Amino acid sequence: LFSYTHHGPWQLEAYNVTNMRWINEKRCQCHQLHVMRWNKHQLLQNFSAGLAHASS
Repeated sequence: LFSYTHHGPWQLEAYNVTNMRWINEKRCQCHQLHVMRWNKHQLLQNFSAGLAHASS
């Protein structure tokens, strides 16, 4: 319950910011490149976190 109340609003905030950025960049030709780069960054972060968690 604590983690939900702690993370809930932050995730909502991050979602709103991402949504606004997506709407703003939708008419930009380089939007797909941004999305791909962001997704790759997220995947690398998750992968690194997974490795660190597995080795501990």
